[in-house]
Amino acid sequence: MPKDKVSEWSSTAANNSDVGGINIAEGMAPSGVNNAMREIMAQIKDMQAGTDGDYFVVGGAFTATGAATFSSTMYVANLATFNNNVTIGASTTNSLTLNAATIVAPSALTVSSTGAIKLPSGTDAQRPTAAAGQIRYNTDAGRFEGYTTAWGGIGGGATGGGTDEVFQENGNTVNTSYTITTNKNAISAGDITIASSATVTVPTGSRWIIV
Repeated sequence: MPKDKVSEWSSTAANNSDVGGINIAEGMAPSGVNNAMREIMAQIKDMQAGTDGDYFVVGGAFTATGAATFSSTMYVANLATFNNNVTIGASTTNSLTLNAATIVAPSALTVSSTGAIKLPSGTDAQRPTAAAGQIRYNTDAGRFEGYTTAWGGIGGGATGGGTDEVFQENGNTVNTSYTITTNKNAISAGDITIASSATVTVPTGSRWIIV
């Protein structure tokens, strides 16, 4: 098969008997030398321009001292270090997918924007394996929630019509067992129903007031 792009070349020199269909085996015609050189230069240029549809694999370190533009998918199988600005996508409709469980920032992670960050959202049943520090939006409760030793609402404050902040709303059924923090008090607007499978524990030094 003619070797029409760089990825079809062989790392075994003896296997490279043609380039672009031009015979370069032992005993080739002298005219084939010039034609083969021209074909090799054309294939390398096509790869540099990205017009050959070929892929580019770096087995060791890759350093770009100027701008590096990736117009298609870039796969990083190991550590990637960026010492300057990185722009993902040319418009606000582009997305970045990170197939990683942990993103490590050396000190603080700053998101500079006039927009917003959209947190993970889902139902009670879709909650992940709990770990302290998690936050998400609960679509069942219609509120943000976080996990310390149990899932609980985050902020929100009072709500109301328009810009009013008058009403503090709470659910009326306890479906999941909960323990009030020791030496803390809690208040709920009732009536409150505790499901048969749930319990509410009020430690010594704490109070739960239902009004």
